Amino acid sequence: NLFYSRTINDPSIAAKYTGKIGKTSYGVISARDESSLLLVPFEETSSVVSMGKSTSNIFRAKRMIGGNGGSIGAILTNRVFDDAGDMTTGGLDFHYHPGNNYHITLHATASIHNESDNYEYVDEAYDFTQLFFDNGRYTKAFDGEKITGNALGFSLNKRTRTDNFGVVLRLRSPGFRTSNGFERNNATKWLKASRGKTVFYENNPKLLKTDYNISTIYKTNYSGLVKKQELSFSTSSDLRNGDFFKVSAEFEKENFRGYQFDNLYEFEVGYRNQINSKFMHYSELQSREIIIRNLDVPENSNYYQVKNYVEYKISDKSNFGIGISYEKAEDNYDGILLRASINNSFNSKLTMRTKIQYSDFSNTWFIEPMITYQPNAFSALYFGINDLLETEDNMFSSLTESKRQLFIKFQYLL
Repeated sequence: NLFYSRTINDPSIAAKYTGKIGKTSYGVISARDESSLLLVPFEETSSVVSMGKSTSNIFRAKRMIGGNGGSIGAILTNRVFDDAGDMTTGGLDFHYHPGNNYHITLHATASIHNESDNYEYVDEAYDFTQLFFDNGRYTKAFDGEKITGNALGFSLNKRTRTDNFGVVLRLRSPGFRTSNGFERNNATKWLKASRGKTVFYENNPKLLKTDYNISTIYKTNYSGLVKKQELSFSTSSDLRNGDFFKVSAEFEKENFRGYQFDNLYEFEVGYRNQINSKFMHYSELQSREIIIRNLDVPENSNYYQVKNYVEYKISDKSNFGIGISYEKAEDNYDGILLRASINNSFNSKLTMRTKIQYSDFSNTWFIEPMITYQPNAFSALYFGINDLLETEDNMFSSLTESKRQLFIKFQYLL
């Protein structure tokens, strides 16, 4: 997650150049952002900070090695905020396929954040000790410090048609941050092991295949405190008529802000029904015991969620989908999320996609139509609008526009 393009929030101008020389591919992105948002991670939480205007430069290179898809790569990202400091992140990654369906991945990253002393971010801590991190080495507030950090990762996976397993280790030091990435937590040592099996049914008149999976997670902080233990099971089946169903269960222990929660769980059941070649329906039910984290004293709560989604293929060139989700955490919150999408292909070169979302939690509508014109395989022009509307008491009362953004993107491959 060292680069996430949406960190360039409101570009006034942006350019991307990609190329390839032999076995080495590379890319450069430069952008001027008029309203920069910075994701600041800590051990248990993260905050999005408004940083004003900024300039971002990202460089990525990758060279293929061996004859089995292995590679070695490097990335360097830099973001300079106008009168508000700067951030630089650099990393190396290595991918290797030794054979027999094994895949090994290694990555190493370092980061430097030269804070301003403008206090763009001031932590609203629930006690004095939470104003600091990394054993008191740094303050959370942006007060002119130089924050340095690093991240290391290793994974070993094997996947065949019927079997898979994996081991993943991730280390994120307390000072690790990304200039243009999406890292929500640091100060963690995280280990995951998983095992799966797929059973194919050659002669069953209804079942096509069934997947079985089990995984476990063990997470500590850099002081050695166990923060999370998790064990999960899941199974899913594909039917020959296009239907699909899944069942999963998860059991978890977590230490959050010094409070221990030992009886967290999640049960989930989902079913997709392919009614005919044009009409599909999906339903999902969740029951969970979760942590309500935004309270002065965090507490656990029963949580329920019901999802329903339908999709209709109007023609070979058009389809429409709409979904509704109801969520409730007892004695804390409840509400609905409504999503819809419309896709239409006018011809082989011109398409239009529209997304619509309503949130009962924030009383907002989000509308995003986008037109794509692709005259050939090497170039494309995108034009779209992001529109945010606010309501008062219900979905349609006193609709007012709070934000509108127009964007144009041109892509050309040399």
